[in-house]
Amino acid sequence: MVRTAVTLALVLALVAVAVLMAGCPKPDDDPGVAGPGPMGPGPAANAVADETDNAEATADTTESAANTEPDEAVTGGEIAWVSDYEEGLKTAQAENKPVMIDIFSYSCGPCLDMDDKTWPDPEVVEKAKEFVCIKTDTAVDDSAAMKYGTQYIPHLVFAKPDGTKIMDDVGFKSPSDMIAMMDKALAVQ
Repeated sequence: MVRTAVTLALVLALVAVAVLMAGCPKPDDDPGVAGPGPMGPGPAANAVADETDNAEATADTTESAANTEPDEAVTGGEIAWVSDYEEGLKTAQAENKPVMIDIFSYSCGPCLDMDDKTWPDPEVVEKAKEFVCIKTDTAVDDSAAMKYGTQYIPHLVFAKPDGTKIMDDVGFKSPSDMIAMMDKALAVQ
């Protein structure tokens, strides 16, 4: 009886770790998740939000997507995130810097864990200065997600200034794993 309980607890813990490391399905891949995707709002959005909320959300996201300066709503730690993918690429080309893209969603647990644990890390913040950092919410703008074939988030993409992918990975990354990825991307670039 005790052995069965311990085995069950171990299996559940391994499943939880696997889910955390694998990431979340991209929200617009799940028809039950509210929010705009390539085909417009999901069914849950129609059931939950009224027209006033939708109008306010549209105004907010339009304003945010047009912003090319680091966006307070998508800052992680002290990294100077740009929320507009196309404007981020223009900046990367002008500065001849590689690009680091965090494709995320506010409904994704591992994405939020990265916001809390990885992006504020002082070493990650310092290393991020070598990139133009783009943080794109799939519910607001999925152009980067479409370009890089995002199926799970967080989807971390490293690219040349023209947007050509150097490397990518999905799932939560610890600060040390993130720094290793950044170093690898810089070495390849």
